[in-house]
Amino acid sequence: MDRLHSMRAFQKVVDEGGFAAAARALDLSPAVVTRLVADLEDHLGTRLLHRTTRRLQPTAEGEAVLAQARDIVAGFERLDEALSGQRDTARGRLRIASSPGFGRVWLAPVLAALQERHPALAIDLQLADHLPDLAGGRFDAAVWLWTPTRGSWHTQRLARNRRV
Repeated sequence: MDRLHSMRAFQKVVDEGGFAAAARALDLSPAVVTRLVADLEDHLGTRLLHRTTRRLQPTAEGEAVLAQARDIVAGFERLDEALSGQRDTARGRLRIASSPGFGRVWLAPVLAALQERHPALAIDLQLADHLPDLAGGRFDAAVWLWTPTRGSWHTQRLARNRRV
């Protein structure tokens, strides 16, 4: 089993005062928590806990390992949180072409909200009266109020124009 889980289990056993309480806090079985701590002890080649029927406390080596484990686990949790935020955030550059009316009235506010939610995403919106050459790779998408008649574009109807 990996060392991070073993360190987290060891830390939780000490913090919770026992294997059963640590197991509940970690949502694991007591047998798994016991095995994780035993694996860490085996790996380090030392006993980390004094266990009696009434008490559980870290050995001198266990205290030293606990201090390092706290730093390592906290550091990993900060790293995981930072990377998780990056994975959930859109990033890069999105280049969109649109007709002026639709782009200004409907698309620009939606793209502004998208960029606010994902500050690492740069959005370029080009408004033009004619459909640009999409094959040139200057745009990722185009949103128009009509279906292009030339070219081999992949088109997708987003909505129907409702007449009032």
